[in-house]
Parts: sequence; C-alpha cells; structure tokens
Amino acid sequence: MKRLLNIFLIVVIGILLVATPAYADTADPDSVTMGDKFANRNLIETGDALIYFTPAINYTSTPADAIDKTFTYQLIDTDNVTVLATRDAYNFVNDGYGENPVSFYFSAADNLTWAQEYTIRITGKPSVFDTPPIFNFPLSVGDFSSANTTTLIQQAELTENLLGMARDLTISMATTLLEETDVGTVFSSFGEELFRNVIPGLQAMAPSLFLVVIFQPDYTEREWDESQSENYTARQAGTTDRSAMAEFGSKMLNMDFSISAMLPLLLVCVGLLVMSVKTSNSVSHGMLNSSAIVILATPIGWMPFAMMAVIGTFLAIYSSIRIWLK
Repeated sequence: MKRLLNIFLIVVIGILLVATPAYADTADPDSVTMGDKFANRNLIETGDALIYFTPAINYTSTPADAIDKTFTYQLIDTDNVTVLATRDAYNFVNDGYGENPVSFYFSAADNLTWAQEYTIRITGKPSVFDTPPIFNFPLSVGDFSSANTTTLIQQAELTENLLGMARDLTISMATTLLEETDVGTVFSSFGEELFRNVIPGLQAMAPSLFLVVIFQPDYTEREWDESQSENYTARQAGTTDRSAMAEFGSKMLNMDFSISAMLPLLLVCVGLLVMSVKTSNSVSHGMLNSSAIVILATPIGWMPFAMMAVIGTFLAIYSSIRIWLK
C-alpha cells in the first residue's frame, strides 16, 4: 500500500512539474497594407454578397507561427463596433505573410446592407501577442460593384477582378496561379487551391475560371403540351400539297385534312405489308418500311401525332413478340 502511495505521489509531482506550453510574444509586423478591395452580389442567390480584398502583412523576419495563428480579419459595421464577419487567412506560401487574399461571404439570409462605409479590421490574436496590434482599412462605397445586378453580369465582373488579382499575386507569391487553355485563361492547380480556400463556393460564382466547369442541373419539371405539334402543322400551312389535299378531302370525301391526308398513307402502308408477305412470307420488311413512312409524314402534318403513337405502339408490341416469343 505504501509503495502504491509513493508511486501516486511521484506521478502527481511529475504532472505538476511538466511545463505548460506558452507562446512567445510575437513581434509586430514591419508594415500592413491593403491592396485591391472589391464587392459583388447576387452571385449564387439573389441578395448574397462577397467582399474580397488583398491585404499584405509584411515581416522582415517571418514569425514562427503561420498567419492563421497570429492574425484574424473582421468586417466592422458602420458603428465601428459591431462585428459582421470574422475570418482567418489561408496559409498558401510564406506561411500566409505578404500579399494574401481574404474574403467575406454573406448569404441572402445574412441580409448585408449593400454599399456602406464598412471597415476591414486586421487584429493580432491575444494568444501570440502581449498587446495585439490592430489595423483598420475603410471599405468605401466605390469598392462595391455598380454594375448591373443580374447574376451573369456580377459573375463576369467577379471573374475579371479575380483574374487581375491572380496576375498580381503570381508575381508577389512567385507562384503561377493562371494558365492559358483552349477555353481561355483559367486557374492553374495552384490558383485553384488558393482561391477555393479563400472563397468557399467560388466555382459556382465564377465557373469560367476553372478548366472543369460545373453547373447546377435544372430539376424543374417540364410541362408537356402540343406546341411542337402545332409548329409542325403550321409550317406546312399554305403549301401546294397541303392545300390540294385539304381541298380534296373537304370537297370529295367531306373529311378534315388530318383524315384525308392520312388515308392514302395508310393504304400505302397496307400495300407494303401485303407485298412483304407475298415476297418474303413475313410482314417484318413491310413493318419497317411503314414505320419510315409514318415517321416522315408526321412532322409535315400528314399524319396526326396521336395516330403515329398508336401505330408505334402496335409496332413495338409486334417487335417484342417477334424477339421474345420467337
């Protein structure tokens, strides 16, 4: 028992003697500057907003900790107090120091008021700074897009802004972020990695910046009507053959054009079936020839779509019997 007590005391003392990790005080940056600032809206849904910019936190001697451990980015409301968004930077090159893009995305539900004098605030984290430095940069009304608010226009403007941003960052980061392809200028693999992490959901906002384009399928249920059938019928209206057949049907047979034009076609089809039976002792060839006549006659209005559907059904039944019950 005494031995167990001694072991317990040794373990407790050992735990107390273990040093608690602590961050050393990080030096203030040599300079903090703000590059391009942009804002676009209605990119994914009506009422959303994207604010994106290129700050630069510069050190002569890079801190031991990456930028996501040392600094945070905030969008401050016009009252200079309310925090609208908070974001850490992405560590791409140089641990994220130097020029490095950052963004804030607001969905329609966030209801960000457009074109206001907001403030971009860069703040050192208390975990690594004894006295966290604070840097404020105004976001002016002129930084917000004044282009047409339609999604396509806003996405096109976002694309152009990001292309310019990527060209500048290619130089400052010494990393190729763009490449030329048959479809135009797109992100390289490095560019995709950087901007996908900086702007979540970017491919839906600026699809043309990516070599592989992804579009959201349209799942709207289609409403079927007879408009296409009417177009085919109207296309032949007034032609000589249609006028002659319509006149023949109304004067000689007292029938509507759709019936008078169909009868000779059906007679031709019956004749083909009879010839097929006599020559090959099978109706198969006649069925194939009749199908071609029906298909060709329907778009020009000589065969009603309903009758084509009926004939097609019989042909399908006959083919199934010949194949499966042979």
